[in-house]
Amino acid sequence: MKKQFVPYNIAKRLKDLGFDEPCICGYDPDGRLRSKLSYSSGKDAKIDWDEFDDHIPAPLWQQVTAWLRNTKKINIFVGFRLNVKKWDAHYYDMNLNGKEYVKDQTMDKFIKREVFDTYEEALESVIIDYVNKA
Repeated sequence: MKKQFVPYNIAKRLKDLGFDEPCICGYDPDGRLRSKLSYSSGKDAKIDWDEFDDHIPAPLWQQVTAWLRNTKKINIFVGFRLNVKKWDAHYYDMNLNGKEYVKDQTMDKFIKREVFDTYEEALESVIIDYVNKA
């Protein structure tokens, strides 16, 4: 399940970029992934949100792509290359018009784009690329 959350270094950078969505987990100051749920026992037993304040939200990968798309107008595209049976990915600004997109996403860039064995590796790579350049 831990693989479903972005790593600490990406979560930190996303927070710097303004990510502050509700998450079921967060990273403590030491970079450890912690559940935000706490459980109390006894007569008034309940499951509630942990109140640790000093944390960095740990979003799921899907939360990151939705946040980038809805907040930053950045679309993440992960594609499968049938000829080599590998994955690649890129992002683009959704404010571009068709001509600007074609000018930005050249065939040379496509050919030189790194390929990955898994969808998850491609997704992580393109998100890291975006947060490092933003």
